[in-house]
Amino acid sequence: MWFPVNDELLLDMLVINFLPSWWHRGYGVEFGARYAFDANYRIMVDRYMQYAVAKCYPDLHIGSYSPASRVVPPDFGNAVTPAAAGCDVEYPIDNYPWNRHLSWDRIRTLSVAPDPRQVFPYSEIISQVSYLNEKLGCDAAPWLPTRGVLNDAVLIGGMSLLEGLAEDASLAERLLDYAFQTLARNAEINYEDLGYRGNVMLTNCTVPMVGPRLYRDRLLSYDARIRDLTFALSGDLAIHHCGILDTYSSIYQSLSPIGFLEIGWDSDVRLALASFPEAVVQYIFSAGYVATATDIEIKAKMGELFDAAAGHLHRFRISVPDIEYGTPDDNLLTIHECCKRGAQ
Repeated sequence: MWFPVNDELLLDMLVINFLPSWWHRGYGVEFGARYAFDANYRIMVDRYMQYAVAKCYPDLHIGSYSPASRVVPPDFGNAVTPAAAGCDVEYPIDNYPWNRHLSWDRIRTLSVAPDPRQVFPYSEIISQVSYLNEKLGCDAAPWLPTRGVLNDAVLIGGMSLLEGLAEDASLAERLLDYAFQTLARNAEINYEDLGYRGNVMLTNCTVPMVGPRLYRDRLLSYDARIRDLTFALSGDLAIHHCGILDTYSSIYQSLSPIGFLEIGWDSDVRLALASFPEAVVQYIFSAGYVATATDIEIKAKMGELFDAAAGHLHRFRISVPDIEYGTPDDNLLTIHECCKRGAQ
Protein backbone atom coordinates (compact mmCIF):
# COMPACT_ATOMS: atom_id res chain seq x y z
CA MET A 1 0.00 0.00 0.00
CA TRP A 2 1.19 3.49 -0.88
CA PHE A 3 1.07 6.26 1.71
CA PRO A 4 1.50 9.88 0.64
CA VAL A 5 3.12 12.01 3.32
CA ASN A 6 0.37 14.45 4.29
CA ASP A 7 2.65 17.30 5.25
CA GLU A 8 1.48 20.68 3.92
CA LEU A 9 5.07 21.86 3.55
CA LEU A 10 5.94 19.01 1.16
CA LEU A 11 3.01 19.42 -1.25
CA ASP A 12 2.89 15.71 -2.23
CA MET A 13 6.67 15.53 -2.57
CA LEU A 14 7.13 12.22 -0.72
CA VAL A 15 5.28 8.89 -0.96
CA ILE A 16 6.15 5.63 0.84
CA ASN A 17 5.22 2.00 0.16
CA PHE A 18 5.57 -0.95 2.54
CA LEU A 19 5.82 -4.46 1.09
CA PRO A 20 3.24 -7.11 2.02
CA SER A 21 6.08 -8.97 3.77
CA TRP A 22 6.62 -5.88 5.99
CA TRP A 23 2.98 -6.02 7.01
CA HIS A 24 2.95 -9.78 7.45
CA ARG A 25 6.09 -10.03 9.57
CA GLY A 26 5.53 -6.86 11.56
CA TYR A 27 1.76 -6.86 12.02
CA GLY A 28 0.56 -10.34 11.07
CA VAL A 29 -1.48 -9.10 8.10
CA GLU A 30 -2.33 -11.91 5.71
CA PHE A 31 -2.86 -11.11 2.04
CA GLY A 32 -3.32 -14.14 -0.18
CA ALA A 33 -6.45 -14.98 -2.16
CA ARG A 34 -8.73 -13.63 0.56
CA TYR A 35 -7.26 -10.14 0.21
CA ALA A 36 -7.84 -10.28 -3.56
CA PHE A 37 -11.36 -11.75 -3.58
CA ASP A 38 -12.99 -10.80 -0.25
CA ALA A 39 -13.84 -7.10 -0.53
CA ASN A 40 -15.06 -6.86 3.07
CA TYR A 41 -11.82 -8.33 4.38
CA ARG A 42 -9.77 -5.97 2.23
CA ILE A 43 -11.45 -2.78 3.46
CA MET A 44 -11.06 -4.02 7.04
CA VAL A 45 -7.35 -4.57 6.43
CA ASP A 46 -7.10 -1.19 4.72
CA ARG A 47 -8.48 0.58 7.79
CA TYR A 48 -6.11 -1.36 10.04
CA MET A 49 -3.08 -0.47 7.91
CA GLN A 50 -4.04 3.21 7.76
CA TYR A 51 -4.24 3.30 11.56
CA ALA A 52 -1.10 1.20 12.10
CA VAL A 53 1.22 3.45 10.09
CA ALA A 54 -0.26 6.61 11.61
CA LYS A 55 0.48 5.25 15.08
CA CYS A 56 3.90 3.84 14.15
CA TYR A 57 5.10 6.99 12.33
CA PRO A 58 3.36 10.01 13.87
CA ASP A 59 6.05 12.36 12.54
CA LEU A 60 5.62 11.16 8.95
CA HIS A 61 1.97 12.23 8.70
CA ILE A 62 0.91 9.06 6.88
CA GLY A 63 -2.24 6.99 7.31
CA SER A 64 -5.02 8.06 9.66
CA TYR A 65 -5.89 7.74 13.34
CA SER A 66 -9.56 7.49 12.42
CA PRO A 67 -9.68 5.81 9.00
CA ALA A 68 -13.00 5.49 7.24
CA SER A 69 -13.98 2.55 5.09
CA ARG A 70 -13.34 3.34 1.44
CA VAL A 71 -13.53 1.62 -1.91
CA VAL A 72 -10.31 -0.36 -2.38
CA PRO A 73 -10.34 -2.29 -5.67
CA PRO A 74 -8.63 -5.68 -5.80
CA ASP A 75 -5.01 -5.25 -6.86
CA PHE A 76 -3.58 -8.05 -8.98
CA GLY A 77 -0.34 -6.10 -9.47
CA ASN A 78 1.96 -7.31 -12.22
CA ALA A 79 -0.17 -10.44 -12.64
CA VAL A 80 -3.23 -8.57 -13.95
CA THR A 81 -2.58 -8.83 -17.70
CA PRO A 82 -1.09 -12.34 -17.44
CA ALA A 83 -4.23 -13.43 -15.57
CA ALA A 84 -6.38 -12.07 -18.41
CA ALA A 85 -4.20 -14.02 -20.84
CA GLY A 86 -4.93 -17.24 -18.93
CA CYS A 87 -1.81 -17.55 -16.78
CA ASP A 88 -2.17 -19.33 -13.45
CA VAL A 89 -1.82 -16.86 -10.57
CA GLU A 90 -0.48 -17.52 -7.08
CA TYR A 91 -1.64 -15.46 -4.09
CA PRO A 92 0.98 -15.58 -1.29
CA ILE A 93 -0.05 -14.40 2.16
CA ASP A 94 3.09 -12.23 2.38
CA ASN A 95 3.61 -10.96 -1.15
CA TYR A 96 1.88 -9.55 -4.21
CA PRO A 97 0.15 -11.93 -6.61
CA TRP A 98 2.48 -13.47 -9.18
CA ASN A 99 1.84 -15.57 -12.26
CA ARG A 100 3.22 -18.59 -14.04
CA HIS A 101 4.14 -18.28 -17.72
CA LEU A 102 2.07 -19.54 -20.61
CA SER A 103 3.41 -22.21 -22.95
CA TRP A 104 4.30 -21.00 -26.41
CA ASP A 105 1.54 -23.22 -27.81
CA ARG A 106 -1.02 -21.25 -25.79
CA ILE A 107 0.61 -17.96 -26.73
CA ARG A 108 -0.01 -18.79 -30.39
CA THR A 109 -3.76 -18.72 -29.76
CA LEU A 110 -3.92 -15.50 -27.69
CA SER A 111 -6.38 -12.83 -28.73
CA VAL A 112 -7.82 -9.78 -27.00
CA ALA A 113 -11.49 -10.09 -26.05
CA PRO A 114 -13.82 -7.55 -27.71
CA ASP A 115 -14.89 -6.42 -24.23
CA PRO A 116 -12.21 -7.08 -21.58
CA ARG A 117 -14.73 -6.11 -18.89
CA GLN A 118 -16.19 -9.59 -19.31
CA VAL A 119 -12.81 -11.27 -18.75
CA PHE A 120 -11.19 -12.17 -15.42
CA PRO A 121 -9.62 -10.36 -13.60
CA TYR A 122 -11.13 -7.18 -15.07
CA SER A 123 -14.63 -8.51 -14.45
CA GLU A 124 -13.66 -9.15 -10.82
CA ILE A 125 -12.36 -5.59 -10.39
CA ILE A 126 -15.56 -4.07 -11.78
CA SER A 127 -17.79 -6.39 -9.75
CA GLN A 128 -16.04 -5.64 -6.46
CA VAL A 129 -15.98 -1.88 -7.01
CA SER A 130 -19.72 -1.99 -7.77
CA TYR A 131 -20.34 -3.99 -4.58
CA LEU A 132 -18.29 -1.62 -2.43
CA ASN A 133 -19.95 1.44 -3.93
CA GLU A 134 -23.36 0.05 -2.98
CA LYS A 135 -22.20 -1.05 0.47
CA LEU A 136 -20.43 2.20 1.38
CA GLY A 137 -22.62 4.67 -0.50
CA CYS A 138 -19.75 5.75 -2.73
CA ASP A 139 -19.42 6.47 -6.43
CA ALA A 140 -15.88 5.29 -7.19
CA ALA A 141 -15.19 4.58 -10.84
CA PRO A 142 -13.54 1.23 -11.62
CA TRP A 143 -10.71 1.19 -14.09
CA LEU A 144 -8.84 -1.49 -16.01
CA PRO A 145 -5.11 -1.45 -15.18
CA THR A 146 -2.79 -0.43 -17.99
CA ARG A 147 0.76 -1.73 -17.76
CA GLY A 148 3.76 -1.80 -20.09
CA VAL A 149 3.95 -3.62 -23.42
CA LEU A 150 7.31 -5.32 -22.87
CA ASN A 151 6.59 -5.86 -19.16
CA ASP A 152 3.39 -7.75 -19.82
CA ALA A 153 4.89 -9.76 -22.66
CA VAL A 154 7.78 -10.92 -20.46
CA LEU A 155 5.43 -11.72 -17.58
CA ILE A 156 3.26 -13.85 -19.87
CA GLY A 157 5.97 -15.55 -21.90
CA GLY A 158 8.99 -15.49 -19.63
CA MET A 159 12.53 -14.37 -20.27
CA SER A 160 12.69 -16.47 -23.43
CA LEU A 161 10.70 -13.67 -25.04
CA LEU A 162 13.78 -11.46 -24.91
CA GLU A 163 15.79 -14.09 -26.78
CA GLY A 164 13.07 -14.31 -29.41
CA LEU A 165 12.91 -10.55 -29.71
CA ALA A 166 16.64 -10.29 -30.33
CA GLU A 167 16.38 -13.02 -32.97
CA ASP A 168 13.36 -11.36 -34.66
CA ALA A 169 11.09 -14.30 -33.87
CA SER A 170 7.51 -13.89 -35.11
CA LEU A 171 6.05 -15.46 -31.94
CA ALA A 172 7.70 -12.82 -29.78
CA GLU A 173 6.16 -10.17 -32.00
CA ARG A 174 2.75 -11.83 -31.61
CA LEU A 175 3.01 -11.70 -27.84
CA LEU A 176 4.11 -8.06 -27.89
CA ASP A 177 1.17 -7.24 -30.13
CA TYR A 178 -1.20 -8.96 -27.70
CA ALA A 179 0.21 -6.93 -24.80
CA PHE A 180 -0.08 -3.73 -26.84
CA GLN A 181 -3.67 -4.41 -27.89
CA THR A 182 -4.64 -5.21 -24.28
CA LEU A 183 -3.14 -1.96 -23.03
CA ALA A 184 -4.76 0.06 -25.81
CA ARG A 185 -8.21 -1.50 -25.40
CA ASN A 186 -8.14 -1.01 -21.63
CA ALA A 187 -7.20 2.65 -22.06
CA GLU A 188 -10.08 3.18 -24.48
CA ILE A 189 -12.59 1.60 -22.10
CA ASN A 190 -11.25 3.55 -19.13
CA TYR A 191 -11.64 6.94 -20.79
CA GLU A 192 -14.66 6.37 -23.00
CA ASP A 193 -16.85 4.13 -20.84
CA LEU A 194 -15.69 4.15 -17.21
CA GLY A 195 -15.10 7.87 -16.70
CA TYR A 196 -11.42 7.43 -15.82
CA ARG A 197 -9.47 10.67 -15.62
CA GLY A 198 -6.01 9.51 -14.56
CA ASN A 199 -2.97 9.01 -16.79
CA VAL A 200 -1.94 6.08 -18.95
CA MET A 201 1.17 4.66 -17.31
CA LEU A 202 3.74 2.79 -19.37
CA THR A 203 5.47 0.55 -16.83
CA ASN A 204 8.83 -0.02 -18.49
CA CYS A 205 10.61 -2.02 -15.78
CA THR A 206 11.95 -4.53 -18.31
CA VAL A 207 13.16 -2.00 -20.88
CA PRO A 208 16.64 -1.78 -19.26
CA MET A 209 17.00 -5.52 -19.88
CA VAL A 210 17.06 -5.03 -23.66
CA GLY A 211 19.18 -1.89 -23.85
CA PRO A 212 18.46 1.46 -25.52
CA ARG A 213 19.22 0.34 -29.08
CA LEU A 214 16.85 -2.64 -29.12
CA TYR A 215 14.19 -0.61 -27.32
CA ARG A 216 14.45 2.17 -29.91
CA ASP A 217 14.50 -0.17 -32.91
CA ARG A 218 11.92 -2.76 -31.87
CA LEU A 219 9.78 -1.49 -29.00
CA LEU A 220 9.52 2.29 -29.11
CA SER A 221 6.89 2.10 -31.85
CA TYR A 222 4.47 0.37 -29.45
CA ASP A 223 4.90 3.11 -26.85
CA ALA A 224 4.52 5.77 -29.54
CA ARG A 225 1.18 4.26 -30.57
CA ILE A 226 0.05 4.27 -26.94
CA ARG A 227 1.13 7.92 -26.78
CA ASP A 228 -0.95 8.75 -29.83
CA LEU A 229 -3.98 6.90 -28.46
CA THR A 230 -3.65 8.58 -25.06
CA PHE A 231 -3.61 12.04 -26.60
CA ALA A 232 -6.56 11.14 -28.84
CA LEU A 233 -8.47 10.22 -25.67
CA SER A 234 -7.47 13.59 -24.12
CA GLY A 235 -5.39 11.76 -21.53
CA ASP A 236 -1.91 12.23 -20.09
CA LEU A 237 1.01 9.91 -20.71
CA ALA A 238 3.18 8.70 -17.83
CA ILE A 239 6.29 6.51 -17.87
CA HIS A 240 7.70 4.37 -15.08
CA HIS A 241 11.35 3.57 -15.79
CA CYS A 242 12.80 2.02 -12.62
CA GLY A 243 16.22 1.51 -14.17
CA ILE A 244 18.75 4.27 -14.78
CA LEU A 245 17.09 6.71 -17.17
CA ASP A 246 20.14 8.47 -18.61
CA THR A 247 20.75 6.49 -21.82
CA TYR A 248 17.00 6.34 -22.54
CA SER A 249 16.29 10.02 -21.96
CA SER A 250 16.76 11.15 -25.56
CA ILE A 251 14.65 8.22 -26.81
CA TYR A 252 11.77 8.97 -24.44
CA GLN A 253 11.85 12.60 -25.58
CA SER A 254 10.24 11.42 -28.83
CA LEU A 255 7.17 10.48 -26.73
CA SER A 256 6.79 13.97 -25.25
CA PRO A 257 4.87 15.61 -23.78
CA ILE A 258 5.04 13.30 -20.77
CA GLY A 259 3.02 14.38 -17.75
CA PHE A 260 4.70 12.14 -15.18
CA LEU A 261 8.08 10.41 -15.34
CA GLU A 262 9.30 8.05 -12.64
CA ILE A 263 13.03 7.33 -12.77
CA GLY A 264 15.21 4.76 -11.09
CA TRP A 265 17.89 4.97 -8.43
CA ASP A 266 21.14 6.60 -9.63
CA SER A 267 19.41 8.30 -12.56
CA ASP A 268 20.57 11.84 -13.31
CA VAL A 269 17.84 14.02 -11.81
CA ARG A 270 19.15 17.19 -13.40
CA LEU A 271 19.15 15.56 -16.85
CA ALA A 272 15.60 14.24 -16.40
CA LEU A 273 14.21 17.61 -15.32
CA ALA A 274 15.98 19.39 -18.18
CA SER A 275 14.97 16.82 -20.81
CA PHE A 276 11.30 16.79 -19.81
CA PRO A 277 10.41 20.35 -18.76
CA GLU A 278 6.70 19.51 -18.94
CA ALA A 279 6.89 16.51 -16.60
CA VAL A 280 6.62 15.88 -12.90
CA VAL A 281 9.74 13.81 -12.24
CA GLN A 282 9.62 11.27 -9.40
CA TYR A 283 12.86 9.73 -8.21
CA ILE A 284 12.76 6.16 -6.84
CA PHE A 285 14.80 6.00 -3.66
CA SER A 286 16.36 2.54 -3.28
CA ALA A 287 14.69 0.46 -0.58
CA GLY A 288 17.91 -1.51 -0.17
CA TYR A 289 19.80 1.71 0.50
CA VAL A 290 17.19 2.86 3.03
CA ALA A 291 17.53 -0.48 4.81
CA THR A 292 21.32 -0.39 5.13
CA ALA A 293 22.58 3.20 4.87
CA THR A 294 23.64 5.34 7.78
CA ASP A 295 21.95 8.58 8.72
CA ILE A 296 24.90 10.53 7.32
CA GLU A 297 24.78 8.64 4.01
CA ILE A 298 21.07 9.26 3.57
CA LYS A 299 21.45 12.96 4.32
CA ALA A 300 24.26 13.19 1.77
CA LYS A 301 22.23 11.43 -0.91
CA MET A 302 19.18 13.58 -0.24
CA GLY A 303 21.36 16.66 -0.44
CA GLU A 304 22.58 15.57 -3.87
CA LEU A 305 19.03 15.07 -5.08
CA PHE A 306 17.81 18.46 -3.95
CA ASP A 307 20.88 20.18 -5.40
CA ALA A 308 20.11 18.51 -8.74
CA ALA A 309 16.44 19.53 -8.56
CA ALA A 310 17.15 23.15 -7.64
CA GLY A 311 14.79 25.51 -9.45
CA HIS A 312 12.35 22.70 -10.24
CA LEU A 313 11.13 21.60 -6.82
CA HIS A 314 7.52 22.30 -7.82
CA ARG A 315 7.70 19.29 -10.14
CA PHE A 316 10.14 17.04 -8.27
CA ARG A 317 8.95 14.10 -6.18
CA ILE A 318 10.54 11.21 -4.26
CA SER A 319 9.07 7.74 -3.80
CA VAL A 320 10.37 5.18 -1.31
CA PRO A 321 8.88 1.88 -2.52
CA ASP A 322 9.17 -1.70 -1.33
CA ILE A 323 10.09 -1.06 2.29
CA GLU A 324 11.02 -4.42 3.78
CA TYR A 325 10.69 -5.60 7.37
CA GLY A 326 13.70 -4.56 9.42
CA THR A 327 14.25 -1.22 7.67
CA PRO A 328 15.25 1.28 10.38
CA ASP A 329 12.40 3.64 11.19
CA ASP A 330 14.90 6.44 11.74
CA ASN A 331 15.99 6.26 8.11
CA LEU A 332 12.46 6.99 6.91
CA LEU A 333 12.25 9.89 9.33
CA THR A 334 15.57 11.22 8.03
CA ILE A 335 14.27 11.16 4.45
CA HIS A 336 11.17 13.04 5.58
CA GLU A 337 13.21 15.68 7.42
CA CYS A 338 15.49 16.13 4.41
CA CYS A 339 12.45 16.64 2.18
CA LYS A 340 11.09 19.29 4.53
CA ARG A 341 14.41 21.15 4.58
CA GLY A 342 14.83 20.81 0.82
CA ALA A 343 11.34 22.11 0.13
CA GLN A 344 11.90 25.33 2.08
